[in-house]
Amino acid sequence: MLGINKYLFYYVVTCMENRDELLTYPQILEKLYGVSRFPKKHVGLWRMEALLEKLKGPHTHYPSIHVAGTNGKGSTVTKIAVSFQKAGYRVGLYTSPHISTFRERISINGELISEQDIVRLFNPIFSHGNTLLEPPTFFELVTALMFAYFSEQKVDLAVIEAGLGGRLDATNVVKSSLSVITSVSLDHTAILGDSIEKITFEKAHIAKPKTPLVIGPNVQKELVMPIAGKIGASVFQVKGSFQNFEEENRAVARQACEMLSLPQEAIVKGSLALPPCRFERVPDHLLLRRQQKKPFGVILDVGHNPDGIEKLFLRVEREFGSRSVHVVFGACQDKDFIKCLETILKKAKKVTFVQARLGRAAGCDLLLQAARPFQCAGQELEVSTSVEQGIEKAFAAASQEEALLIITGTFFIMGAARAFLGFHDDQDPLDLNETILQK
Repeated sequence: MLGINKYLFYYVVTCMENRDELLTYPQILEKLYGVSRFPKKHVGLWRMEALLEKLKGPHTHYPSIHVAGTNGKGSTVTKIAVSFQKAGYRVGLYTSPHISTFRERISINGELISEQDIVRLFNPIFSHGNTLLEPPTFFELVTALMFAYFSEQKVDLAVIEAGLGGRLDATNVVKSSLSVITSVSLDHTAILGDSIEKITFEKAHIAKPKTPLVIGPNVQKELVMPIAGKIGASVFQVKGSFQNFEEENRAVARQACEMLSLPQEAIVKGSLALPPCRFERVPDHLLLRRQQKKPFGVILDVGHNPDGIEKLFLRVEREFGSRSVHVVFGACQDKDFIKCLETILKKAKKVTFVQARLGRAAGCDLLLQAARPFQCAGQELEVSTSVEQGIEKAFAAASQEEALLIITGTFFIMGAARAFLGFHDDQDPLDLNETILQK
């Protein structure tokens, strides 16, 4: 009854503020996830710019730090945002995709945007979007919500993670005080290009005139310089050799914060921050609640492309040596899951395939078929009917051997995995997370 009253209140608020279309939070999610991921006709920033103009330019009301990259974006923006928060700033953070609730994408000083604020702000955004010559995409609408919310809440700074690429990403309308490229490797090749050169070109275009650009150690500076040089952007590359993504991301975030003269104490504290499912070890008390026997450990990691999977297993080898490894793996069809599986099957004794609850998820049978050429004698491959069933089976098998259990792949299996393992994350009233999102 309380839930119904809450959404009735949101409905009344919406009636007062927007007479064109009256949507509650669950209805907004359902409508939003029915919006196209990609433009129907024309690629470009013009829809984003037109929508923000109708909203009176909320993205211009505060300074921003803009972060792009193939891997490490989520960890890096989190570290930067927490560093500025520790220094006393009111910091907006924008990330994607989410794991358990849509609200994770937009937060201020660690507090997620409320359902009420989404209702109040999204209804007019939908209405404005309907007046454009071409409807905004899913990510453009969400990005507009973020800009409007941060403006209304008067943040001192917004730390913004690019969604896809950089040059034509909806977030690239910002006039950032600092730009960051964490890493570049092959991912989203159908959209960004099939070479490091092409992908670097797309990401390097987040550089802004006469503004510093920090790049990670594996970004090819010689590919970035011609683009940055044309607009007078100074390029600063992080130097060093790092054992894993976490160390690398800390170094990139530290460099970015130092460029803006943040106190070292705040930087050190912020560098320890991590979003969920980045080599996240599940606490023993959650493992023991399931049964008396447990795996040696359970790690959640969103290594969803070949580079991410390779770095994940290099870290596993350094930290756990020859410990037997079992893996639960799910992927999206638009990822290079074949190369991911090649790496996984060099390390894992058993792999359990699961399918995320979204239209572009790779089916378990497809993953099984792709894995067969890499299967060695004695390796077990198993499919499951759900993420929960796959984890339950893998958990039991890993417990028998005291093996390390790694749950990895797409973001879109992690919400179900965390809930099944006993994490108490905020959840949406509808479990959509791209389930009905059009391709």
